[in-house]
Amino acid sequence: MPLPHEQAAIERAQGRQRERLEEAAALLDQLRATYPGADMQQLPSDVRADALRALRAFHPAMRPFGIAELALLLMLTVALALMWFKPVRVFRCEAQGTGLARCVVAERLFGLVPLRQRTVEGIADASTSQRSTTNEARDSDGVTRTTTTHIAELSFTSADGRPLWSGSESHLIGARFEQIGADVKELTSQAPSGRIVRVQAIWPVLLAGTLFLTVAASPLGTKLGLELRNRGLIPQAVYTAVFYWGTLLVPLLLSGAAWLLVLLGKDPPGIVAALL
Repeated sequence: MPLPHEQAAIERAQGRQRERLEEAAALLDQLRATYPGADMQQLPSDVRADALRALRAFHPAMRPFGIAELALLLMLTVALALMWFKPVRVFRCEAQGTGLARCVVAERLFGLVPLRQRTVEGIADASTSQRSTTNEARDSDGVTRTTTTHIAELSFTSADGRPLWSGSESHLIGARFEQIGADVKELTSQAPSGRIVRVQAIWPVLLAGTLFLTVAASPLGTKLGLELRNRGLIPQAVYTAVFYWGTLLVPLLLSGAAWLLVLLGKDPPGIVAALL
């Protein structure tokens, strides 16, 4: 007997299309009886081609790039670009000697995958400041709207006042520049001991990257997996584990890890700090 979805397709078809589906269903029934429990990759090579043709009769080729897929691909590209150019930032600082500190400023994709890092040595002072920028925009009703953005700045300098590293960001979540500056100053003011780990990110970037990634990755992965499965290139088990569940769970786990690290970023527990 044909499977339920095969029988439904046969009943919907008419004329030559119905005959073709009935022939394909009969061949698939025969293969299931002859090779019970076998997937496409386990069939003998001399019958695999016929089995693939019969299977494709019930799974017509899907357009690889429709408007919906292009929109999802664009969302995925934007998500990865945001997380690449404005990733989670990790400060690992320690006392280097009397009056000096050393910091490793690392940028990590989702807080886990290393992208870039810079070691800053001989820090004698850490200074912070804030400035505001104001933008005005007039809407279609002629109403002027004013937006003020507060930008925090952090800079490390050497004993002779030479700039070593500086950064400026807005909408930070996790460790603020003011806290990092105070922590580094404390490292330079005591005997050569101590170590700090601080994590921060730009929350609008992290939020947008999380939403776009989780929304786009799963349907794109599922569609790709269906194409590969229907062509007999992967078995059903691989499609289910990798392309169905994997493309759903991996983005969720990566995004969840990034948010957890950032929310703990003001003073991460020892076990988390050791991993960073």
